[in-house]
Amino acid sequence: MDENLTLASLPQRTLDGWHRFVASGDHELLRSLLSEHIVFRSPFVQSPIPGRPATLLVLTTVVQIFENFRYHRTFIGGSHDAALEFSANIGKWQLKGVDLIKFGEAGEMIEFEVMVRPIKAATGAGRGNGEPDRPATEPAEAGRGRARFIIALLVASPPARACAGGGLVARIGAPCRGLFGRFSGGMLP
Repeated sequence: MDENLTLASLPQRTLDGWHRFVASGDHELLRSLLSEHIVFRSPFVQSPIPGRPATLLVLTTVVQIFENFRYHRTFIGGSHDAALEFSANIGKWQLKGVDLIKFGEAGEMIEFEVMVRPIKAATGAGRGNGEPDRPATEPAEAGRGRARFIIALLVASPPARACAGGGLVARIGAPCRGLFGRFSGGMLP
């Protein structure tokens, strides 16, 4: 297997835009990179999270809570598949991870999966407090501001309590949109 794999030009343009988003935090830039029907897979929840609004919420929040975030290597798996190795800190934990990204024919991101290690860092990030051995009990304790609180809300309920056939989205549908709206000034990304 001695192939030289490269991304197609439209996915490469989107990947370049992703790196600009990570550096700038520009929500509108991110919105333009994501398919309306993107599927996000998080290390914090069992069920895939479908749709642009939920993916925007998660990714814009994560870039706020990860400290010292850096990409180290890019692996190309074909004309529409990439893996990005990264490192970051959450509180006292240093983590390593990989973003697995699949692009559609128009170059937009259609799947985004995150894998993180060590598990203690992942559970600390999921709780939003950077301390994996002690869950956050108050919104103010769930991080320094709304970003960590939103991540804590996304993982607060165990997957076993998900609605049949709907997973996380069914659980966080309209009731949580109102909750997110309250903490986000009434605007979802």
